[in-house]
Amino acid sequence: MSATATDNHRPSAALRGGRVRDGVVGLLAVLTLGSLLLAQHMKHLPSPVEGVVIKPATLTAASTPPTYLQISFHLDKAQRITVEVASTAGKTVATLVRDLPWPANRPLCFRWDGHRGVGPLIGDRAVPLIPLGSCAAAPALTQPQGRPAPPGEYHLRILFAGHSQPLPLPQIFVVRR
Repeated sequence: MSATATDNHRPSAALRGGRVRDGVVGLLAVLTLGSLLLAQHMKHLPSPVEGVVIKPATLTAASTPPTYLQISFHLDKAQRITVEVASTAGKTVATLVRDLPWPANRPLCFRWDGHRGVGPLIGDRAVPLIPLGSCAAAPALTQPQGRPAPPGEYHLRILFAGHSQPLPLPQIFVVRR
């Protein structure tokens, strides 16, 4: 057998790699599998906000008499929350309540008439509760008093005390004039 015939069966230097390449490939495989397992685990974790209902899907701002968007949900554990209405671009349009202490698994209901502004700061004060539609535990809140929100798509955003990142809820609703 000639020297050229045996050279054809040897892997080239580019294919041989070595321990470093094999280690990097192995590390990437382990990290990929780990991230897939973590993502699967996170899908099955309970959401801190559950049972979200927003109706109607369309609100006419500045109507006479005023119409209201009815919002309800419950928390998986007792927390202080701030509830905001945000545009799909992420801009806060209205703050319905700030620093509201709320117990776990108790339905919380709000209504919003489509106006901009900031609702009440609750803090440590006792919150008077009123029945609102099918919700027996709605905080008696004043509505934001600013101009009507511009037409567009909006969603709720909930901020939890002690956390820097808000939780945007996926349900979208529309404001029309």
